[in-house]
Amino acid sequence: MKLSRLLIFLIIKIVFNGHHNIILLNYSRRIYMNKIGLLNLLSLIVGIALIVSGCVTAYLFQKHLFNKYKNEVKNTINKDTSSNQ
Repeated sequence: MKLSRLLIFLIIKIVFNGHHNIILLNYSRRIYMNKIGLLNLLSLIVGIALIVSGCVTAYLFQKHLFNKYKNEVKNTINKDTSSNQ
């Protein structure tokens, strides 16, 4: 079906314009738009990967780095509250 539409489009262009260059330009624009679509898809994948990797890095820092000092902070708070009383 798409091939028949393309053929009809080409025939109309030849009959009304008579210039083969216009047909080639229109066809090359379609190919270029497909390449732009692929680049957009690639940039979308890279953007999502960056966001996910940033979230995973923040989660790991929060889980492992702050968990390491969690008990020390609790002990310090307990010492301060017991000395004040």
